[in-house]
Amino acid sequence: MTRRKKPSGLENRKLTNEDFQRGSDNIDQRESVLIALEDTESSVVYFKLILNDLKLDKKITPFSCAFANHTSTHPTGVLKDLLNHSPTGGTTYRDFDHLWIVIDRDYRWRADEGHGEADFKKALSDAASYDVNVAYSNDSFELWYLLHFDHVCAVTPRADLNAKVKSLGLVDPKHSLKSREFVTSIYPALVKNECTAIRNAQRLLKTHVENDVHASDANPSTTVHKLVCLLRKLGRKCEKIDKCEDCNSDCDCICHKVHCTCEQEL
Repeated sequence: MTRRKKPSGLENRKLTNEDFQRGSDNIDQRESVLIALEDTESSVVYFKLILNDLKLDKKITPFSCAFANHTSTHPTGVLKDLLNHSPTGGTTYRDFDHLWIVIDRDYRWRADEGHGEADFKKALSDAASYDVNVAYSNDSFELWYLLHFDHVCAVTPRADLNAKVKSLGLVDPKHSLKSREFVTSIYPALVKNECTAIRNAQRLLKTHVENDVHASDANPSTTVHKLVCLLRKLGRKCEKIDKCEDCNSDCDCICHKVHCTCEQEL
């Protein structure tokens, strides 16, 4: 004889509104980032590699981090690209938690090359008025690469930065610094030395701030590390602050809590 299931008492309970609501604890909230770049090659590939790391670890979704449509190669134009962001989904720059533009000072050594000082300064000023963060490099993005291996402190124009990066001998010299092949090849070494680059960038900024030097004249300097730290922070692996087996105990940089896999700062 089949045994009857004992009533649980729930069969006769009246349903309430709560029964039809999705539990908030089950909603996976992720911070969103919108990035606009003046470059279409080197820096784009670099940041996409970082985002791919986060996607593989399921720390971000394909929609939580986006690149604004590229139309401009000068600083104020890059800001306009970000502010004009409007994909088919109907979102705008206002729908993102973090807004960033990535630009170079790119000192104008001749009329048809580089950026004018006024345009660079206006981009910084206008970005602040829209609460947009700026990851700039003076003189060029290649400075960020070089800081992973060397503390550059003397004024270094773009051509010299390129030569120094190539002299590292990390990739096949036939590859252009702007090529996907170059960035993809050097990326593992960049990740390995990321904390070194951040410390070097912080030291440069501190020197210029102490001497009250404007970003347009602060060569060499960069704030790319601030965007990198934000992205790495989105990819934290563990949630507990009392257990962090994967921490790099040798890292003593001020932003260690970002590179550590938990909130605890060592």
